[in-house]
Amino acid sequence: MAESKPTKLQMAKEIQYLIAAAQDMSAVMDLDPPIKTDYLIDLKNKTVTATHLQNVVSNLQADIKKDAKMIEPEDKFQPDTHKVLADLNVRMPRPVVEETVEAEDDIMPTPSPPMEEEPEKEKPIKKEKKKKVQSGPGVIVSILEFIQESKEGISKVQIAEKLAERFPDRDANSMAKTINAQIGGKKSPRRMEKEKGVVFNIDEDLYSIK
Repeated sequence: MAESKPTKLQMAKEIQYLIAAAQDMSAVMDLDPPIKTDYLIDLKNKTVTATHLQNVVSNLQADIKKDAKMIEPEDKFQPDTHKVLADLNVRMPRPVVEETVEAEDDIMPTPSPPMEEEPEKEKPIKKEKKKKVQSGPGVIVSILEFIQESKEGISKVQIAEKLAERFPDRDANSMAKTINAQIGGKKSPRRMEKEKGVVFNIDEDLYSIK
Protein backbone atom coordinates (compact mmCIF):
# COMPACT_ATOMS: atom_id res chain seq x y z
CA MET A 1 0.00 0.00 0.00
CA ALA A 2 1.49 3.32 -1.08
CA GLU A 3 2.24 5.91 1.62
CA SER A 4 -0.03 8.94 1.61
CA LYS A 5 1.61 12.23 0.74
CA PRO A 6 1.83 14.82 3.55
CA THR A 7 -0.81 17.52 3.45
CA LYS A 8 0.00 21.19 2.99
CA LEU A 9 -0.75 21.77 6.69
CA GLN A 10 1.65 19.00 7.72
CA MET A 11 4.40 20.38 5.49
CA ALA A 12 3.83 23.91 6.83
CA LYS A 13 4.29 22.62 10.40
CA GLU A 14 7.44 20.76 9.34
CA ILE A 15 8.80 23.97 7.81
CA GLN A 16 8.17 25.91 11.02
CA TYR A 17 9.98 23.16 12.93
CA LEU A 18 12.97 23.36 10.54
CA ILE A 19 13.02 27.16 10.59
CA ALA A 20 13.20 27.21 14.40
CA ALA A 21 16.16 24.82 14.28
CA ALA A 22 17.88 26.85 11.55
CA GLN A 23 17.48 30.08 13.52
CA ASP A 24 18.81 28.39 16.67
CA MET A 25 21.87 27.12 14.78
CA SER A 26 22.51 30.53 13.18
CA ALA A 27 22.40 32.24 16.59
CA VAL A 28 24.49 29.69 18.52
CA MET A 29 27.08 29.25 15.76
CA ASP A 30 27.05 32.96 14.80
CA LEU A 31 26.69 32.01 11.13
CA ASP A 32 27.36 34.69 8.56
CA PRO A 33 25.29 34.59 6.48
CA PRO A 34 22.68 32.84 8.61
CA ILE A 35 20.67 29.92 7.27
CA LYS A 36 17.93 31.21 4.96
CA THR A 37 14.54 31.06 6.68
CA ASP A 38 12.46 33.79 4.98
CA TYR A 39 10.22 31.41 3.06
CA LEU A 40 6.60 32.04 2.10
CA ILE A 41 4.43 29.46 3.87
CA ASP A 42 1.10 31.32 4.20
CA LEU A 43 -1.44 28.63 3.27
CA LYS A 44 -4.01 31.29 2.42
CA ASN A 45 -1.78 32.48 -0.41
CA LYS A 46 -2.81 30.73 -3.64
CA THR A 47 0.79 30.63 -4.86
CA VAL A 48 1.75 28.40 -1.93
CA THR A 49 1.30 25.00 -3.54
CA ALA A 50 2.22 21.56 -2.21
CA THR A 51 5.20 21.52 -4.59
CA HIS A 52 6.37 24.89 -3.26
CA LEU A 53 6.16 23.66 0.33
CA GLN A 54 8.01 20.45 -0.48
CA ASN A 55 10.81 22.50 -2.11
CA VAL A 56 11.03 24.67 1.01
CA VAL A 57 11.36 21.57 3.21
CA SER A 58 14.11 20.17 0.95
CA ASN A 59 16.00 23.50 0.86
CA LEU A 60 15.90 23.91 4.65
CA GLN A 61 17.03 20.34 5.25
CA ALA A 62 19.92 20.73 2.79
CA ASP A 63 21.06 24.05 4.32
CA ILE A 64 20.90 22.68 7.87
CA LYS A 65 22.93 19.60 6.94
CA LYS A 66 25.51 21.74 5.10
CA ASP A 67 26.10 24.15 7.98
CA ALA A 68 25.96 21.32 10.55
CA LYS A 69 29.46 20.39 9.35
CA MET A 70 30.74 23.47 11.24
CA ILE A 71 29.20 22.49 14.59
CA GLU A 72 31.74 22.54 17.42
CA PRO A 73 31.54 20.30 20.51
CA GLU A 74 30.80 23.29 22.75
CA ASP A 75 27.75 24.43 20.73
CA LYS A 76 24.59 24.15 22.85
CA PHE A 77 21.32 23.96 20.92
CA GLN A 78 17.69 23.70 21.94
CA PRO A 79 16.30 20.15 22.38
CA ASP A 80 14.12 20.51 19.26
CA THR A 81 17.19 21.49 17.25
CA HIS A 82 18.98 18.33 18.38
CA LYS A 83 15.93 16.32 17.28
CA VAL A 84 16.00 17.94 13.83
CA LEU A 85 19.71 17.16 13.49
CA ALA A 86 19.11 13.57 14.58
CA ASP A 87 16.26 13.19 12.08
CA LEU A 88 18.66 14.40 9.36
CA ASN A 89 21.27 11.84 10.48
CA VAL A 90 23.74 14.57 11.49
CA ARG A 91 26.54 13.20 13.66
CA MET A 92 27.34 15.61 16.48
CA PRO A 93 31.06 16.13 17.22
CA ARG A 94 32.29 14.54 20.41
CA PRO A 95 34.03 16.66 23.07
CA VAL A 96 37.80 16.44 22.88
CA VAL A 97 39.02 14.29 25.77
CA GLU A 98 42.64 14.28 26.76
CA GLU A 99 44.06 10.81 26.51
CA THR A 100 46.19 9.58 29.39
CA VAL A 101 48.80 6.91 29.33
CA GLU A 102 49.85 5.35 32.60
CA ALA A 103 53.58 4.73 32.85
CA GLU A 104 55.21 2.68 35.55
CA ASP A 105 58.65 3.58 36.77
CA ASP A 106 61.23 0.86 36.88
CA ILE A 107 61.23 -1.17 40.06
CA MET A 108 64.05 -0.12 42.31
CA PRO A 109 66.46 -3.03 42.69
CA THR A 110 67.20 -4.37 46.15
CA PRO A 111 70.90 -4.06 46.95
CA SER A 112 72.76 -7.38 47.33
CA PRO A 113 73.38 -8.28 50.99
CA PRO A 114 76.90 -8.98 52.24
CA MET A 115 78.07 -12.53 51.78
CA GLU A 116 78.43 -13.21 55.50
CA GLU A 117 74.90 -12.18 56.40
CA GLU A 118 71.57 -13.59 55.29
CA PRO A 119 69.04 -10.87 56.10
CA GLU A 120 65.45 -11.16 55.02
CA LYS A 121 64.94 -10.01 51.45
CA GLU A 122 62.99 -6.82 51.22
CA LYS A 123 60.09 -6.64 48.81
CA PRO A 124 60.86 -4.53 45.76
CA ILE A 125 59.59 -1.00 46.05
CA LYS A 126 57.30 0.16 43.29
CA LYS A 127 56.91 3.87 42.73
CA GLU A 128 53.47 5.37 42.29
CA LYS A 129 52.11 5.38 38.78
CA LYS A 130 52.37 8.62 36.92
CA LYS A 131 49.97 9.86 34.30
CA LYS A 132 51.43 11.16 31.12
CA VAL A 133 49.07 13.52 29.37
CA GLN A 134 49.19 13.59 25.60
CA SER A 135 47.44 16.64 24.33
CA GLY A 136 47.91 19.56 22.02
CA PRO A 137 46.10 22.70 20.92
CA GLY A 138 42.99 22.21 18.81
CA VAL A 139 41.95 24.22 15.77
CA ILE A 140 40.06 26.90 17.72
CA VAL A 141 42.85 27.37 20.27
CA SER A 142 45.35 27.57 17.41
CA ILE A 143 43.33 30.31 15.65
CA LEU A 144 43.43 32.44 18.80
CA GLU A 145 47.12 31.65 19.29
CA PHE A 146 48.02 32.83 15.76
CA ILE A 147 46.09 36.09 16.25
CA GLN A 148 47.73 36.74 19.64
CA GLU A 149 51.22 36.09 18.22
CA SER A 150 50.72 38.45 15.28
CA LYS A 151 51.94 41.97 16.05
CA GLU A 152 50.90 43.56 12.76
CA GLY A 153 47.72 41.51 12.31
CA ILE A 154 46.96 38.31 10.44
CA SER A 155 44.40 37.56 7.74
CA LYS A 156 42.01 34.61 7.60
CA VAL A 157 43.97 33.26 4.62
CA GLN A 158 47.21 33.34 6.61
CA ILE A 159 45.48 31.64 9.55
CA ALA A 160 44.26 28.90 7.19
CA GLU A 161 47.80 28.38 5.90
CA LYS A 162 49.16 28.06 9.44
CA LEU A 163 46.41 25.60 10.38
CA ALA A 164 47.23 23.49 7.32
CA GLU A 165 50.85 23.33 8.47
CA ARG A 166 49.91 22.40 12.03
CA PHE A 167 47.15 19.94 11.10
CA PRO A 168 48.19 18.38 7.76
CA ASP A 169 45.76 15.48 8.21
CA ARG A 170 42.67 17.66 8.64
CA ASP A 171 40.37 18.84 5.86
CA ALA A 172 41.33 22.36 4.76
CA ASN A 173 37.77 23.32 3.79
CA SER A 174 36.45 22.26 7.18
CA MET A 175 39.11 24.34 8.98
CA ALA A 176 38.31 27.34 6.75
CA LYS A 177 34.65 27.06 7.80
CA THR A 178 35.73 26.95 11.44
CA ILE A 179 37.74 30.15 10.93
CA ASN A 180 34.70 31.93 9.47
CA ALA A 181 32.43 30.62 12.22
CA GLN A 182 34.82 31.78 14.96
CA ILE A 183 36.05 35.18 13.75
CA GLY A 184 34.00 35.98 10.65
CA GLY A 185 30.87 38.04 10.39
CA LYS A 186 30.07 41.72 10.69
CA LYS A 187 28.40 41.54 14.10
CA SER A 188 30.48 42.33 17.14
CA PRO A 189 31.33 40.67 19.43
CA ARG A 190 32.17 37.73 17.20
CA ARG A 191 31.87 34.18 18.41
CA MET A 192 35.47 33.79 19.55
CA GLU A 193 35.40 37.20 21.25
CA LYS A 194 32.38 36.09 23.30
CA GLU A 195 33.69 32.65 24.15
CA LYS A 196 37.35 33.51 24.79
CA GLY A 197 36.88 36.94 26.38
CA VAL A 198 39.04 38.80 23.86
CA VAL A 199 38.49 41.83 21.64
CA PHE A 200 39.75 41.93 18.08
CA ASN A 201 41.17 44.89 16.24
CA ILE A 202 40.37 44.41 12.53
CA ASP A 203 42.21 46.65 10.09
CA GLU A 204 41.95 45.87 6.36
CA ASP A 205 40.96 42.26 7.12
CA LEU A 206 43.98 41.81 9.43
CA TYR A 207 43.13 40.48 12.91
CA SER A 208 45.00 41.39 16.09
CA ILE A 209 44.18 41.62 19.80
CA LYS A 210 43.32 45.03 21.21
